[in-house]
Amino acid sequence: GGSAPVSVLNAATGELIRALEGTGRAEEFILSDGVLVALVNPNTPVGLRRGQGQSMRLVAVSPDTGKLLWSHAADMILPLTLAADGKQVVYHDGKVIHSVDLKTGSPRWASPPTGQKVVVRDRANADRPGAEKSTIVLAPQFAPTLIIYEDVVAFAGGRQLNVVSAADGRELWK
Repeated sequence: GGSAPVSVLNAATGELIRALEGTGRAEEFILSDGVLVALVNPNTPVGLRRGQGQSMRLVAVSPDTGKLLWSHAADMILPLTLAADGKQVVYHDGKVIHSVDLKTGSPRWASPPTGQKVVVRDRANADRPGAEKSTIVLAPQFAPTLIIYEDVVAFAGGRQLNVVSAADGRELWK
């Protein structure tokens, strides 16, 4: 369910091996170099409208042991912007791209501002699919995308592509 923790299952039988504590309300998760990183969002749409927003968290867990490795809080982590390369985890917070160490969760770098504003819409609009210049539209039919490949991190949002160095977050081009 929506608030249940991420589960490790036996692939052949579907039997539950373990539930990973601290991962309840995970919206996304990735596995990199034996570390499961979950994006945990305690917020609900109703709570946000009432001004009751809480920080989101990246939670890193060993799926083999269930041991919590680290937790990293952020006011915002845009959907579909969680990526890792075996050394670092990267995400976009609505303003900049952040990098944290995969094994420790320690901050590594933050990029310069990518220059888009963020707009949240409650419902899809077939006549306006969401791509607006310099605006990241979060709606049921549209979200930004971030990938890490070799020595670059690429972020696409608001009809704009920002590419930064995976080593230090320095802007390469847009």
